[in-house]
Amino acid sequence: MSHIALARFSAVLTASVATTPVLLGSVASAFVAAVAMSEEAFACKAGYYGNTATSGSAASAGCTEAGVGYYVPTAGALTETAAGTGFYVPTAGATKETAAGVGNYVSTMAATTETQATAGNYVGTTGASAETAAGVGYYVPTAGASKETAAGAGYYVSSTGASSESALQPPYYSASTGLTSSQASVPTAGNYVPAAAATKETPAGAGYYVSTSGATSETPVQAGYYDTHAGQTASTRAVALPVGYYSATAGLSASSLATPSPPGFYVGSTGMTAPTQAQPGYYAAGTGATNQTRDLAGFYTPVGAPAQIPCPTGLTCTGGILPGITTTGYTLLSSPAPGTYSLGAATLRIPLGSTTATQFSLTAPGDTPYQITGWGLGGANPGLFTVDGLYVGEDIAAGQTIDFSVLFDPIAYGLSSALLTIDTTDGGDPNYTITLDGQAIPEPASIAGLLSGLAGLGWVGWLKRRSRNGKDRSEGSLGRAGSG
Repeated sequence: MSHIALARFSAVLTASVATTPVLLGSVASAFVAAVAMSEEAFACKAGYYGNTATSGSAASAGCTEAGVGYYVPTAGALTETAAGTGFYVPTAGATKETAAGVGNYVSTMAATTETQATAGNYVGTTGASAETAAGVGYYVPTAGASKETAAGAGYYVSSTGASSESALQPPYYSASTGLTSSQASVPTAGNYVPAAAATKETPAGAGYYVSTSGATSETPVQAGYYDTHAGQTASTRAVALPVGYYSATAGLSASSLATPSPPGFYVGSTGMTAPTQAQPGYYAAGTGATNQTRDLAGFYTPVGAPAQIPCPTGLTCTGGILPGITTTGYTLLSSPAPGTYSLGAATLRIPLGSTTATQFSLTAPGDTPYQITGWGLGGANPGLFTVDGLYVGEDIAAGQTIDFSVLFDPIAYGLSSALLTIDTTDGGDPNYTITLDGQAIPEPASIAGLLSGLAGLGWVGWLKRRSRNGKDRSEGSLGRAGSG
């Protein structure tokens, strides 16, 4: 072989040898890539985990679905991952965990649900692993809250984890929110706090005052006085009611709220709590009278009279006093009504134009019954008296009582009288005699306007006397249940 040929052969051989490793490396790289492509094609997908699959299906043998509370974020995973605190996984085959929402939290690993914050607590962010207790001055009234609520004005919260606020109690008040103590502001003198949950102090009203701080009530100005100013610390600015007016009520805020003296009464001094009745022989006309007026000659008045009354014909009124009439007269009531009129023990007196009935009773004494055989009216004025309830032939059992009445109906001023005689079968003394006296007195229109009438208290009696065995003896009983 020539040198030239040998050199060519060497060159070829060298080239062949030189290029051979390149060809082998390319074949090896291609093989490795092919194997890797085959492994990737058959790995478990996200949400599943396990060994390499033997086919292209993720659900084929060797791949397991991630359970609830767990997740698999990428393909080819060999294990599942538990949900962390603050997160949860509610379904199987999950590729990610879910953060707990606001108002909820997750305190454990591998949770399948989130937990709602309880009342008194809140969760203000997502992904929380615990609830937060409401701070002092705050409260959370419902479950699942995302924030706490500040105690309102007039309320406080003194501990953590509260589900409600507490009302401030008198005398405390506060206009601020988020209060942490029941010891809040107290009212100053001239003011008070009357109720719970107060946001401000209340000034003493007109007619009232508050002398100290920390008060829960106001004090009324004394009866007989008034005060138009509010927020007072004392009653020094109170003013006495003027003459002619009175009030038994404390705490008046104006003199216009006082009561004027009614007819028959007067108020002669300031600061009075009640009016004064006009004395007998005096009268007080109209309302708001400041004094009583002396009766003129020929007139009379009982106590508390609103006008003087002419003296009846035939009678002499001395010093404004009618003979036989005591000093007890009209009675002041809350509304016009008949007064009390005391008339002594001899005569029943009533205003002319009025009538009055007096009740009587008749009792059969001892063990003997008897019968009424007759009765009659006599004397000076029998026509002015009427008997009702007394019947001829009526039987009265032994020891029993019957009732009847006598009506007095005068037609003129002055005294009237009559005799009532009752006949019975009483063998000892069958006749009963009752003396009836009455007097009509004037009633002026001004009195009638205030009073509906005058009721009389008088005495009417019966007298039955007979002599038996040389002695005077009364038998039976005939008396009255008087009118008032």
